[in-house]
Amino acid sequence: MRPITDEDAIWIAGFFDGEGHVGITRTLGKKSHHSVIYGLKTTLTNTRLDILDMIRKLIGMGTLYKKSPHEGWKQGWTLNLTRPEIEPFLKRILPYLRLKKEQAKIMLEFLETGCYTGTREAPPSRIVALRDILYTELSQLNKTGA
Repeated sequence: MRPITDEDAIWIAGFFDGEGHVGITRTLGKKSHHSVIYGLKTTLTNTRLDILDMIRKLIGMGTLYKKSPHEGWKQGWTLNLTRPEIEPFLKRILPYLRLKKEQAKIMLEFLETGCYTGTREAPPSRIVALRDILYTELSQLNKTGA
């Protein structure tokens, strides 16, 4: 992530509180019914492409996607952060978040559990249990609308 001023971090955090999303998806692995695959998602969505592009340029990361159109709605856009981009982004804006602070903390804790993708080694059972708890906590927080 590019270095940004505190002023920009505060502005981005405020925008993220209103237009951002932190989420984890969970699906069963194809090779074994006992394996679980988690997808990590951190996005900002808005109809103002110029604002999302400004944020993308400020932080120096993320990919912009055009959302599928809905009849009667303005065209929407999403700035999507990949797994390696999520941690530095959330750490930089965390002190200034109000509404999504708990979601960001949970995502950061989830990221600390490591990455086992592409290895034959399964995560230790304590990591599997912790990930399941964090997934459930984040899902519950997101249901409250924050």
